[in-house]
Amino acid sequence: MVRRNFFAAWLAFAFVAPVLAGDVHEERAMIALDVDGKSYSKRFVLRYPDDPASWNGRLVIGAHGGSGGENHSRDGQVIGTDEVSLDDVVGDHAVAHGFAYASIDRDGIGGSTEGLNLTKAFASRMRARVFEKLGREVDYTYIVGLSMGGAIARYAAEDQTTPFDGVLIIVGGGGDATAGRERSKKMAELWPLVGEVSPAVYAKAVGTPVEAERFWPFMGASSARRGERNNSTGSSGASGREDTTGAVVVPTIEVAGTYDDFVYPEILVYKEKVRGQGASDRHRLYEVEGAWHISHDDDAISSFQFAGSRMGLSEATLDAMATGASYLPAVRDSLLLLDAWVSTGELPPPDRSLSESTSLLP
Repeated sequence: MVRRNFFAAWLAFAFVAPVLAGDVHEERAMIALDVDGKSYSKRFVLRYPDDPASWNGRLVIGAHGGSGGENHSRDGQVIGTDEVSLDDVVGDHAVAHGFAYASIDRDGIGGSTEGLNLTKAFASRMRARVFEKLGREVDYTYIVGLSMGGAIARYAAEDQTTPFDGVLIIVGGGGDATAGRERSKKMAELWPLVGEVSPAVYAKAVGTPVEAERFWPFMGASSARRGERNNSTGSSGASGREDTTGAVVVPTIEVAGTYDDFVYPEILVYKEKVRGQGASDRHRLYEVEGAWHISHDDDAISSFQFAGSRMGLSEATLDAMATGASYLPAVRDSLLLLDAWVSTGELPPPDRSLSESTSLLP
């Protein structure tokens, strides 16, 4: 069965001729993977320089946010699928700088152990494919994950058998499960009373400043609904995965937004875990002032606005979701810093807060 799946995967490659876009080849198709005795068929994209001499020897694996599937415009039209959702965040930037780039649409698999194992298997297959097309082995492989994909990247950073030489986490989940559950419970309790409690009280519960108030409705309403479901089913809402420890084993850079009520407080807890493990020399945290969970210039913002409209949020609230600062410049700088850190030992800047217009590069 494994041989048949392996053959099917490469058969998928064979039926999709690479598309030349400038000096970059693109392959988009379905890939079959067999992981831990389970068979998967998923969408993927792979891009690499047309001229092998233009390739820098690196492969970036993108791990999208959410659990995958379709992306939507604000009015609900399907505008794409998640194997290409990180293109505007980091994929296009990586390819423009000579990296090979690949991403898989997990389509139904979130930030879990299953997601990590699927991503590791995909990375292995992509390394083999790049070798076949460009004629030499990959020197360094990096994973870049956002939100739930950031949780996968975080798990990869702590994985003693990680296939990745470096990790870039963007507004990543998995920072601290206990703190996340406690904070979600507080939001679920307070959101129905938001008009009765002061913004300062809610800000303390949510873990972002009062200035981030315009972003609160999405997570507040989501937490309240999730709390209602958990109460009705008797569920704790826990994922069942063992919590992260902070014991990163490879160079790891995180980019977070200070207005992010999805994961920012747990990212700060994670930083303390890293310090407690004595792993600070392998971890950097860059906090972009005023950035929300989704950067305003990430085209994924429209999917969040569509989801918000289905939750009954007002048009003004949906508009406000696209008014945060951009963390994309920090992400793109961080990829280059990570590569220099891994490949030459050049240390990136120490932890810092920065504005969206501040470069991290020397």
